[in-house]
Amino acid sequence: MPWQAITPALLAVLLTGLVAALTGPVLRWLPVPPDEPDARPYAELLSPGFRITVAAATLATGLIAFYLTDPRLWLAWSALVLTGPLLGLIDGRTGLLPLRLNYVGLGIAIAGAGLAAWLSADPSILLWAAVGGVGCFCLFWLIWYFSGGQLGFGDVRLAAVLGVITGATSMPLLLWAFLIGSLVGMVWSLIAARGRGIPYGPSMLIGPPLALIVGQFIGFL
Repeated sequence: MPWQAITPALLAVLLTGLVAALTGPVLRWLPVPPDEPDARPYAELLSPGFRITVAAATLATGLIAFYLTDPRLWLAWSALVLTGPLLGLIDGRTGLLPLRLNYVGLGIAIAGAGLAAWLSADPSILLWAAVGGVGCFCLFWLIWYFSGGQLGFGDVRLAAVLGVITGATSMPLLLWAFLIGSLVGMVWSLIAARGRGIPYGPSMLIGPPLALIVGQFIGFL
């Protein structure tokens, strides 16, 4: 079997093992937000089921990301693989998106966009990553500002990370990722939460991998 065919799977498995090994230490490293007096330490989320779910989501995200994107973009997409599942599960359980973990993802995403631009000899990749990150941040800031608390500011910061990753890949992917994420959030709110407020982070994080899959059929990548 050619190495090109199995390299994405090997990388996904490697990063899954890394995330599985670091889930506990990372949760203990994340501080409780000082403006959330009722928040419990993130380490209390640790359980066999939580660890398994994080690992499974990481593996699935990695397989989709690495098989369906250009290898030059793999470092940028590693930001989503390494931090996305853990962020989504924390948000789903607590309604919070830890600032430190979000900044780790943003740093990896920016470095990945820069590496992709260098490897491709195409500075526009970095430009579109910046446009995606800043544009998504500003859009979600406006939604946060006028939503009356329906959207958390952690979602605004997360939008910047996802904007960098998807913007570096293609602008159509960025649009599809946020459209799909919004649709997933709406369906989840109507069915699972019966119209009540829900954490929006998980649906935002599902958007980019699903958009990659949709792109294979529609052909916008």
